[in-house]
Amino acid sequence: MFITNPDKLSPEFIFRGKLRIIVSPKCGSASVYHTLKNTDVIAGFHTRSRDAYVPDYEKTIMVVRDPKQRIISCWKYFCKSDESLPILSLGMAAVGAKKDMSFADFVELVEANLYKEEHFIPQSYYCRNRVIYKYMLTENLTEHWNTVAKAIMPTLPDLLYVNNDKNTAVSYDDLYTADIAAKVEEMYSDDFDLYEIAKASFD
Repeated sequence: MFITNPDKLSPEFIFRGKLRIIVSPKCGSASVYHTLKNTDVIAGFHTRSRDAYVPDYEKTIMVVRDPKQRIISCWKYFCKSDESLPILSLGMAAVGAKKDMSFADFVELVEANLYKEEHFIPQSYYCRNRVIYKYMLTENLTEHWNTVAKAIMPTLPDLLYVNNDKNTAVSYDDLYTADIAAKVEEMYSDDFDLYEIAKASFD
């Protein structure tokens, strides 16, 4: 899907008016989706659900990922996967992503299309004007699902970790030159702040 109006995005997973979990693409959203897809408590996955009205909730928690790892994960999934790009994402193909694209070229693509593809949109965009009650970190998602989400709603299923091999952290030094790092830090400056706030919440 080629997104022309990000104001219509609805990435929230809605839990019967008690709990909202905000999960941006490439932050563990597939894990949350597959965990809950056979229950009656899910009401959206990325742009597949666009809610005209979002009611008030008792609590909102958010999954947050290191922005440098998030963009690496996106590049690996869409440009290094065995699947063909159109199968993975029509939106990604529409903005010009190609198989075997270099990481440097992919970062330039993101820079030019930041709000045109759902996987590029900053995490901070999804939580604008919302009060976040608790955070969970993608790198500790299984642990935090139990200690944060299930502490609030004990009836939630145990988390199924999907695409675990694709989400393995890699060394920044393997991919980030000074120029690439500067571009990512500029594009996702608010996400870096958000990530530090989320990490600090576990200190």
